[in-house]
Amino acid sequence: MGNIQPIEYHYGFIPNQGGRECSVFDNLILVGDSAGQSNPLVLEGIRHAIEFGRLAGEVGANSIEKNCSKESLIQYEKIWKKKLSSKIESSLRVQSRWLKFSDDDWDNELDIIREMSVDELLDFVKGDFSASKMVKLALNHPKIAAKQLFNLVLKR
Repeated sequence: MGNIQPIEYHYGFIPNQGGRECSVFDNLILVGDSAGQSNPLVLEGIRHAIEFGRLAGEVGANSIEKNCSKESLIQYEKIWKKKLSSKIESSLRVQSRWLKFSDDDWDNELDIIREMSVDELLDFVKGDFSASKMVKLALNHPKIAAKQLFNLVLKR
């Protein structure tokens, strides 16, 4: 990637433990960082906050007649978790692996990333680790898939 120098720094606290066990309560819906809807790989979640904020507004408006009880708001949680939880959990596993990397491990990882197309890298960073995406990645990059498989087998 060459000689990369920071041009500015951004600081902030972003929850990075995955989605909350519960994101709805009587008269309350958690959205965005408070619900744990951030991406662990890039530590951002504004897109999720916007998408699920809209959903929270719809579910909340529809539950007013039911006094905004937890039971009337639970549909929000079911929908966002169905759409996002697996991506967050997969990304947390990748992040956990990355945090243990040595410099050599990072060099190997960057070799893999260099081989990816822009779309493949974006899917990866977004946490889109669906089976179909992983199979497609392995078919498009058989040397990388074989290398990762051997590394997995040899390290255990």
